[in-house]
Amino acid sequence: MKSKRIVAVASTALLSLGLAAAPVATAQADPPGPGVERGSASKAEVREAWATLKAALRAANQDFVIAVHEAQTAFRAATADQRAALTAVLTDPDATREQKATALMQFRADSAEQREIRKAAVKAAAVERKAARKAAWEAFRAAVR
Repeated sequence: MKSKRIVAVASTALLSLGLAAAPVATAQADPPGPGVERGSASKAEVREAWATLKAALRAANQDFVIAVHEAQTAFRAATADQRAALTAVLTDPDATREQKATALMQFRADSAEQREIRKAAVKAAAVERKAARKAAWEAFRAAVR
């Protein structure tokens, strides 16, 4: 509150000295801030729409988490056989350096390919989640207007 008083006193002093112009009142009201216009919706309708929105957002997030988990599980399953083959070659005492290097290069190439597949699946899940969230918010806004 002190800072508001100081500003008020300072502006009054500037006005009295003629160093500042008086604030001009506008005919327009302040634009409504971000949020929901609740002009025609009752409190019960808004509460119901809010509960529906929360459920839809929660479901979208759950679907995203499940999709990411499935992508990670698929990645681990796809690379498990490759990892086992690599381990077998690396632990074989009769394997040459060339065989070990080839096995390692093959594992890196295969796992890179699987990472790209996982990355694409996660991106697709993110796009679906974003679309579901956007639709839920649009439905909420439509319900409260």
